Amino acid sequence: MNADKNQTNFLDIKAKLKSSVLALYDIPDFGQVDLNLVNMANFFPLLQNLIASFRPKIICEIGSDQGMTSDLLYQYCRANSTQLHVVDPALHESRQSDNIVTFYREMSLPYLRKAEPADIYFIDGDHNHYTVLNELRLIREKNNKNSPKLLFLHDVGWPCGYMDMYYDENSIEQQYRKKTISGLNVSVFHSPDTGGKQGLPIDEVTVAIEDGGKENGVLSAVENFLEESPEWMYFSLPSIYGLGVLWYGNGVTQQVTKKLERLAEDFERFRPFLSILEFNRIILLEKLQETGECWKEQNAFITVQSGKLEDLRATCRALEEKNAVQGREWKKQNDYIQVQNNLIETLKEKSEAQGLEWIAQRNYISELITRNVSLDLKVMELEDPLGMFRNILKKVLRRLKKIIDDS
Repeated sequence: MNADKNQTNFLDIKAKLKSSVLALYDIPDFGQVDLNLVNMANFFPLLQNLIASFRPKIICEIGSDQGMTSDLLYQYCRANSTQLHVVDPALHESRQSDNIVTFYREMSLPYLRKAEPADIYFIDGDHNHYTVLNELRLIREKNNKNSPKLLFLHDVGWPCGYMDMYYDENSIEQQYRKKTISGLNVSVFHSPDTGGKQGLPIDEVTVAIEDGGKENGVLSAVENFLEESPEWMYFSLPSIYGLGVLWYGNGVTQQVTKKLERLAEDFERFRPFLSILEFNRIILLEKLQETGECWKEQNAFITVQSGKLEDLRATCRALEEKNAVQGREWKKQNDYIQVQNNLIETLKEKSEAQGLEWIAQRNYISELITRNVSLDLKVMELEDPLGMFRNILKKVLRRLKKIIDDS
């Protein structure tokens, strides 16, 4: 039989433990190593001697989940020439039948209607009153009155003891179903006011909106079955969501009866202590869940703030880039202004030099004019005064015109 990859074995951790720790605890070789123990395999150290006393020819497991219990039963069946039937509509594809185990990928009720009766049943399938009660009725109907029957039922404790849970509620007629809800956190406390953080999450299934009341939950189905079947006996263990032990008294040997009675007495004697341990375990799981939800909220807040911080960083980078571009443009403009200022200074100096030169030329011209006028006046005195004056005036006018044109 091919085991699922997520199998957890105590052997995986025993080699890592100190010898002093191993001396303090009687740790079995195989069991679930997880924060939340949910598997029937954890009860196997209590049950294997009882199973051996029954000498079963066929063992039937209803509800396989990860296959941990299936593997333990397979090992027992291989060692004791026993047939194993495993019934689960959601069996992993790696699970394949062989000469020891036969896998049935179907619902439990259709299987029980047609299958040959088994000697021992492990029932951990759909956890609701209708399914469990009818599983028990079908097993009872096919029972040979002179053959022993031993049933182990999981989840007879909280939360499914008095609260229906459905893997597929549409497989059950509406008149036998409770009003349901999905995605719920269930708690042992009344109306926990923690914003939905407290309690254990019930994922991928639907559960009854209210717990308690008639015909609600696995234990309720067992109690109704016992009312119908007084020849059947029952006791339970409160640990790990509750284990129920149900057997048909007729045909059971005296030796087996004594073992069952002794086990029932042990369970009853330790029930208060085991109840405290189970309650404490559930409270710790609820606190862990609440802490996890708070962590998720904080992590979501941090994620949002990190996103905002990254946006601010991106904005800063964009502004820095923009400032760098503007800085380069400002430097370019400043360099251009400096060049223009230098050019203006050069032109100013040149203009001042030209102005000084113009003044010198003007003074020189004025001096020449003065000299020519004086010379002309002297000539005029010697020649025709009027003609001389006209000539001088013409010369002066021509020189003035030239000066004006040159300027």
